[in-house]
Amino acid sequence: MHEELKPYGVEVVTVNPGAFRTGFNDTGMESMDQWWGQGERVVAHWPVRELNRQHDPAEMIEAMIGVIETDKPPYRTVYPASAEEMVRKEQAEIWKRQASEI
Repeated sequence: MHEELKPYGVEVVTVNPGAFRTGFNDTGMESMDQWWGQGERVVAHWPVRELNRQHDPAEMIEAMIGVIETDKPPYRTVYPASAEEMVRKEQAEIWKRQASEI
């Protein structure tokens, strides 16, 4: 999108939220705690994890408004800071991964 919209003066940035109390994470966790399979064959089962450390959505809304109102925001904004640290670590591990590890 960045390259496609650049000629029109449109800036593209991303805002990546961590875990906020919106119900989205709860639904995802509930669906992961199901047996997925066909007939007798079971594909996967994920145990339920308690989601007791979700943030107030108002914090994310405030962060998004800040990105929108900034003249030159960074391309990627991950919020809260603890989520940014996790994303940076996960992406660094992916970039370093070798084909044999896939």
